[in-house]
Amino acid sequence: MFAAMNSPISLGSVSPGALLGTTGTMDLVRSINDTLGSGSPLMAEARTIFNNTTSYFVQNVLQPIQRGREEVMQRVNVLMNPDVIRPLITDLDFTAIPPCMYEPIIMYPPLRHLLEEGRINGFGFDPEYLPSEDVYGRLIENGTCESEPDKDGKKWMTWTWRSTDPKISETELDYVEMTRESIRRLLETTKFDPTDMPEHRG
Repeated sequence: MFAAMNSPISLGSVSPGALLGTTGTMDLVRSINDTLGSGSPLMAEARTIFNNTTSYFVQNVLQPIQRGREEVMQRVNVLMNPDVIRPLITDLDFTAIPPCMYEPIIMYPPLRHLLEEGRINGFGFDPEYLPSEDVYGRLIENGTCESEPDKDGKKWMTWTWRSTDPKISETELDYVEMTRESIRRLLETTKFDPTDMPEHRG
């Protein structure tokens, strides 16, 4: 009769080869690494297929979608943003400025000063070719009274018009004044370039 053996079996002396059925385990692992490693022809081919698929997807799916989106936004901008003087109040308003407002905006003294320093886009204007006078500022100030009373205690209001002044209505002047107030706020509270939103000033 055989007696039952209750003593534990130690695996510390058992080699991986004995467990896997081969004594060449390390050779096998090295062989697999050589075959499937990053430098193997198989992996190189897989990378090429992946790169080609990614490139095809970007060029034929993502880029056309992006171009289509930009075209749609341009068409919407033309329809929703006619070239008329209107009040620009919010930051978003300054992302779609009507071209007819470029001059009233860039001639606003604080912006013109930044343009002369080269710190804003300024709609591409060269400050050397801008009129020396802020015509729109003068028209906005027409009729205001900021002078001290004269010796009789009277204050005088003045209006100045010139034949070269732009043809602009009182309502449009109000819109320009409102827009300039928004620009003042932007300059004081943000780093945005009001002439090239949402880019920052230099």
